Amino acid sequence: MDYVINVSNCRAAVSRKELTASGYRIRHADNWQDLERAAQKAIEKQGGAINISGIYPCPDNLARRATFA
Repeated sequence: MDYVINVSNCRAAVSRKELTASGYRIRHADNWQDLERAAQKAIEKQGGAINISGIYPCPDNLARRATFA
């Protein structure tokens, strides 16, 4: 499973890529809002910013904290 940080509209959501018949979709963690500040810091460490929409790598320690129903 690939965990990522999805940045859109200046929000950073810990997410995972889920395979579909036509590729993949990005699904936010159920607790993404609780993890948002840590996700922002992870993006900044990578040289990114939340005002630049995109998909960023998610550190393992942050991915382990994400929950999905």
